[in-house]
Amino acid sequence: MTTRDAIVLGAGPAGAATAITLARAGLRVRVVERRAAAPPAGFPETLPPAAKSSLVRLLGPGWADADYCRESRGNVSAWGGAAPQVQDFFFAPEGCGTCVDRGGFDAALRNAARAAGAELVTGARLAACTPTPYGGWRVVLEDGTGVSAPFVVDASGRRAALARRLDLGCAQDDGLFAYSLDFRTERPDDDGFTRIEACRFGWWYSNAVPDRPGRRVVVLHTDRDLPEARQAATRAGLLHLLAEAPGLRDFLAAGGHAAEAQDIRGAPAGGAQAHDLPEGLLAVGDAGQAHDPLSSQGLFHALQSGELAGTVIRQALEQGDRAGPPAQYRRMRAEARQRYLREHARVYGMERRWPDHPFWARRQGASQTVTTEPAKDATS
Repeated sequence: MTTRDAIVLGAGPAGAATAITLARAGLRVRVVERRAAAPPAGFPETLPPAAKSSLVRLLGPGWADADYCRESRGNVSAWGGAAPQVQDFFFAPEGCGTCVDRGGFDAALRNAARAAGAELVTGARLAACTPTPYGGWRVVLEDGTGVSAPFVVDASGRRAALARRLDLGCAQDDGLFAYSLDFRTERPDDDGFTRIEACRFGWWYSNAVPDRPGRRVVVLHTDRDLPEARQAATRAGLLHLLAEAPGLRDFLAAGGHAAEAQDIRGAPAGGAQAHDLPEGLLAVGDAGQAHDPLSSQGLFHALQSGELAGTVIRQALEQGDRAGPPAQYRRMRAEARQRYLREHARVYGMERRWPDHPFWARRQGASQTVTTEPAKDATS
């Protein structure tokens, strides 16, 4: 029987951070990833200044020199009013934030996990995860191969593969969905800020792609059941809706940005909370707690939770206590969830211009609901 100290399901940032932490502690870890390669380049995501310590630990002191990284100067937000407000990271103790192209960033984390000694199996899909007689878990893949370990970590993202495989539920905060379109300009785009703008039916995000000069993504976030969501699913519809974000619209026009001729990319974006897994199973990143992108915490949370899970698994194995350290991990993540929910309510509560539109009423009044349903695959 093939055995390891831990099995990690998923090689995204959370899974890679878990694997790096475990492998550097001398533990045998196998990472199982359903995709054959890291996601393609072209989507920027921002890490706050406080994430720099995690980046140094995971990627080494030269991480900021990579092509997929650039400094993030802060946020420009039209929220709670039409006038843009600037949050400049210049005043943060850690300095600027970091904007990363997820394709290059994810690939770098995978490479760091391999270099630390983790095994990476790609193009592999989970078929079963069952308890073993000695208290661990056995993971079987669709090709029939299997491996056993005292701990299995679900790092499968919003798919929450273990929760789905074990027929557990997942609490969905709302129906937020993201609709994305690329823009391009022949002029230099050295803006350096993340741009956010609220509108009648949701909010917009835009950022330049670090390693692709002149390329920028524009994303509308709205609830999937709303009429505007159906319109946003087409390129023409999304561009029509952009007129209701005059600040972002004018910024794009002033920079000479034009929409690419492409289909809209769509993906679930709402917050979610996985139910507790049985002993020996841990969830990290979006598989445990998915964050509304407005929080700007999803990627940082993935790195933090991965490092923390790797640390508590090491402690559990060293102490011969499979219950204690993981229980502490769950308590810490539950506290983080409550902090996130309080901040989520505070920030959405700042925007009061469209109280009668369902998007805002759901987040600011009694009509908001939390549903529990089995975890589902993301659409992208």
